Amino acid sequence: MTSSIPDFHTRNFKLGAMSFPEKVIYWVIVLTPLWWLLGIQTLFYPAVVVGFLGVNFDIDKLTRRSIPACIWAWLGMALVMVWTATFGLNDVGFALQKIAATFVTFFKSYCLIFAALLLPFWHAIRVKVVTRAVAWMATGYLVTIAIEMLMLVVGLGKEPFLPPLARLIPGGALSLQVTFADLQPFFGIPLPRTVLYTPDPPIVGVCSILSFFICLGEENRRLRQIS
Repeated sequence: MTSSIPDFHTRNFKLGAMSFPEKVIYWVIVLTPLWWLLGIQTLFYPAVVVGFLGVNFDIDKLTRRSIPACIWAWLGMALVMVWTATFGLNDVGFALQKIAATFVTFFKSYCLIFAALLLPFWHAIRVKVVTRAVAWMATGYLVTIAIEMLMLVVGLGKEPFLPPLARLIPGGALSLQVTFADLQPFFGIPLPRTVLYTPDPPIVGVCSILSFFICLGEENRRLRQIS
């Protein structure tokens, strides 16, 4: 997994050789900091994936191709969430704001996972395209951390802010709040801490581990080592 790949493959990896879905997904991943600062990441990601499914939807692909059982399992869990959410709304009332917030929660969770798993059966998306995008995104993590550390030293970004577009999304806005690095005690020792693109530290840890394993498959040796 960590062996060096000849530069021949790297030189032939051109953005122009990508299909349109590959280009869109590539830049959606690479420009993660932009969606974070705009406060639209929770709806933008599922909108892109579901949009590609909807544009070229073909019911015959579901019947002619062998869809793995895990994808059907996620569909089942998504339907269960809709079912239980309906009961919850029945208890608290079907107010428009509550319905919209429930839809957003479903759209950015089970719907996103199911659509992302199903997307490769609609469009040919090469693994190396996603790998290259994740490698650049992981490199962007380092850049973002460096900027936040500099802001911490000069005393900028002490207060979190909520992007204007995030205010338009129904439901709790805490997950869309942009926070920067600050000093927090770790076993009594004050150390800088940042949650990067999400307010939930465990999510950052999981994303870091997944990014690490994905970046091991990057063909460009230097980019692989940095990412």
